[in-house]
Amino acid sequence: MIGEEELCLKLLLERNVAVHPGFLFDFPGDGWLVISLLPPIEQFAEGVRLLLDSIAETLTPHSDSSGV
Repeated sequence: MIGEEELCLKLLLERNVAVHPGFLFDFPGDGWLVISLLPPIEQFAEGVRLLLDSIAETLTPHSDSSGV
């Protein structure tokens, strides 16, 4: 499992998407990301798409090449 801080860094470095881990805003426990609602709608939509794609890739188990 990937922590929220690690996911935030991954998004920034690999997708150029900036989000904040929930602990910076006193969210309880782990598993929260904070996004801004201030960007223009097109930029916001693209950022959310990249965020969701990255989360899906991170959480989807990868099969190895042996087919087992």
